[in-house]
Amino acid sequence: MKLMKFLPVFFLLLAPAFAADVKPPTNPELRDELLAMAANDQELRSAARSGTIDRNKVVEADAVHTARMKEIVAEHGWPAEALVGEDGANAAWLLVQHADADPGFQERALMLMKPLLESGEINRRDYAYLWDRTHEPQRYGTQLRCVDGRLQPREIESPESVDVRRKDMGMLPLAEYLEEARALLGEAGDDVCADGG
Repeated sequence: MKLMKFLPVFFLLLAPAFAADVKPPTNPELRDELLAMAANDQELRSAARSGTIDRNKVVEADAVHTARMKEIVAEHGWPAEALVGEDGANAAWLLVQHADADPGFQERALMLMKPLLESGEINRRDYAYLWDRTHEPQRYGTQLRCVDGRLQPREIESPESVDVRRKDMGMLPLAEYLEEARALLGEAGDDVCADGG
């Protein structure tokens, strides 16, 4: 498995952080469980910055998290903000974003999220990141790869209008996103590209 599958954890810092909720969720226990799983996900992946990532532990945790997310989705549908709060919904997205071993489940989650876009029950950026994760070419330019030793977006459909689509999803223009991603990764970005990411 290539390191780039672990890389998007850093770009989550460019997306909104788990935010404080305005309304209490209707299922605070599920919210707490999602936040705990997301914290575990991030703890394991944060080791990548120091070069001590244990890929086996990450893969094992992703499998456990994916299995639990499938149970949650089967019982509740997509865990939207009303159910688990804004931060809980963001945590659910993060766990599915990292369910790369089960692209069918990622696509199902994306399908369940789509009708919630207009009602504001999910974060538009979360949807955009998962859409890009599950499609080739991508639509919003969120998924990066190494090209000639530098991080670049994977192929983008209609690249001339990518910033219009990004704006609609509440995202920075692509050039600013790339600048921030490269600055955030710093040496880690060089290491990823040097490893053939």
